[in-house]
Amino acid sequence: MRRDEAIQDLREAIKLLNPNKADIKDIDSVIQNFIIKASLSSINDMPMNRECSSSKAAKELRKLASLSVKLRNHINLMHKTSLEAYSDKNVRHPLALEGDLRNLALHGLNSADEIKKENTIKSGAHKKRQAQSIMKYVAETFKMFTGKAGTLIVKPHHNNSAEGVFLDYTKAVFLALDIKASAESQIRAYKKSLKK
Repeated sequence: MRRDEAIQDLREAIKLLNPNKADIKDIDSVIQNFIIKASLSSINDMPMNRECSSSKAAKELRKLASLSVKLRNHINLMHKTSLEAYSDKNVRHPLALEGDLRNLALHGLNSADEIKKENTIKSGAHKKRQAQSIMKYVAETFKMFTGKAGTLIVKPHHNNSAEGVFLDYTKAVFLALDIKASAESQIRAYKKSLKK
């Protein structure tokens, strides 16, 4: 997400709501909040914050072990000139990593074998937590600028397709923040969560 483009695109998204003059001073604050929320919530969608099947975890652990061995072997094959040049730096020397890399490889392989025995299966797409977080703020800002709760207008005689200002606003915000999620699905999920 390029910040300047995102700011301009968010400004255009908010214009869809026809904010009155009293709301104009709030627009910059809302835009900054969208950018901050998008940055912070994107961490939730990183693989390190999601679960996966035991077979995928075992594969990742084996790859960690393999890469650790390759790096350890590379360090052991480095020439004295390279190692001496590196020792001038104010960081840990590559030879000091040798034991850590050996342990990473061993524990990676052992952990892969152990987790494979668990045979857990996590199927389906992961929840898009960044989209969920932004959706909540989309609804809040929609209400702030329009005074109304956002709703989907569903056309039953057109394959239940949805339309409306709330949907258009949500799509524009998701596009501005480069959120790869269906605006309509996120609105439906958000509305469903309010009923719980």
